[in-house]
Amino acid sequence: MYSQLGYEVSQRNFPQTPVSRDNVFRDGVGQQMATVTGTAPGGLTATLTLAVRAGAV
Repeated sequence: MYSQLGYEVSQRNFPQTPVSRDNVFRDGVGQQMATVTGTAPGGLTATLTLAVRAGAV
């Protein structure tokens, strides 16, 4: 994705923010990241498995 135009700053910043220090993902990146397949020009598919508790609103 970062190879696409408009993501130059993100590409430069990403290595400076490891998930171990990220406020969103540091408590369980394995459960919070989708698996992404495909290519930017051809289309991307994201898959994420999650649990939904019965009765949750």
